[in-house]
Order: sequence, then structure tokens, then C-alpha cells
Amino acid sequence: MRFGVLGSLVPLLLVLGCKGSKLPELYPLHGQVVRAGQPVTGGYLTFRSGVSNLIVTAAVGPDGKFEAFSIDTTTRGAKKQKGAPAGTYQVTYHPPSTNQNAVAEEHLQQTVLVVAADNEVTVDLMLPGTKK
Repeated sequence: MRFGVLGSLVPLLLVLGCKGSKLPELYPLHGQVVRAGQPVTGGYLTFRSGVSNLIVTAAVGPDGKFEAFSIDTTTRGAKKQKGAPAGTYQVTYHPPSTNQNAVAEEHLQQTVLVVAADNEVTVDLMLPGTKK
């Protein structure tokens, strides 16, 4: 009888143990955030694609460099995974809270296209009304 109970639990445990993230294939997404040609010194980026179960974000280092990762919001306890699914994203820079220009810069956006390859991008924080 014990073997019967254990035997019926094994398939259930295998199914539960194999439940993983529902993310599509991810591709490397990294680069640098610059303002007036100079790297910013921290903050983070959010990438919005219109997919409701997906969070794509990246911490920006002191040298302005970032590496994006994705999280599936529908999977409880989902871990972040490096990269982003292919698609078009609106990227928003969020400066560190100590930055005095935080309000003006928080809403600066740029479109980023992620393709099925290694994606290196520069997020250029040109203020509205300035010319490149």
C-alpha cells in the first residue's frame, strides 16, 4: 500500500517540479545610458512591450552600463532571467533618487527593438526640445 501512495505522488511531484517560467526565448539586451554623450551614474531602466505577464528591467551601473533581465509575473516565485524576448519596447530611464533632475528625466523614453540576436543599445537621454 505504501508503494501505491508513493507511486502516485511521484508523477505529481515531477509535474510540480517542472513547472517553470512561461517566458518566450530570451536574447541578450545590454548597453549604456548616456546624457550629452556622457554615461549616467546609476538608476534603472524599465522596458514596456504591452505583454501583461512580462517585466523587463535593468539596473544601471556607475559607468552607465546595464544588462536587462525578464521576469514572468504569472509564475509564483519566478526568478529573473537574463535577456528579453524579441519585440519592440518603450524604455524609460529612472534616475537614482539622489539625482536633482529626477523629475525631468524620469519620463524620458526611447523605443528599443530587440531582435533574435545579441542586442547592444545606447539609451540617449536627450531632454525634450534639445537637438542631437
